[in-house]
Amino acid sequence: MSLQTTNFFRALFLAYLSLFVYGLNDNIRGPLFPEILKEFSVSDTKGALFFAFSSAMGFLGGYLGRLTIEKAGSRRSLQLGTLVLMLGMGLIALASQFWVLLLSSMVLGVSFGFLGVVQNFLVI
Repeated sequence: MSLQTTNFFRALFLAYLSLFVYGLNDNIRGPLFPEILKEFSVSDTKGALFFAFSSAMGFLGGYLGRLTIEKAGSRRSLQLGTLVLMLGMGLIALASQFWVLLLSSMVLGVSFGFLGVVQNFLVI
């Protein structure tokens, strides 16, 4: 096996592994929604901001992902995106007020958009 083929499979493995982590984090949020509503005593409408803010910030994350790939390369970008994903989930876990939860959701959304671009770039 040539070095180029080995690097290809390594990049492909990293992309799919990060896609698994991304999907796991994204799917954890849904079942937690009733708990979030109860914990912060908010309506369904206000609670939906938790998802809306992260989705809106995905646009910014996608743009930043492209810029980061150009400057730092795909592997470093993947590491950075995963680090921001961990930061976002950690902040969500530690949120004691609803507005902190929303800001944490925005960090998570940036990482979702960021990782979406980087993962696709690695596969291509």
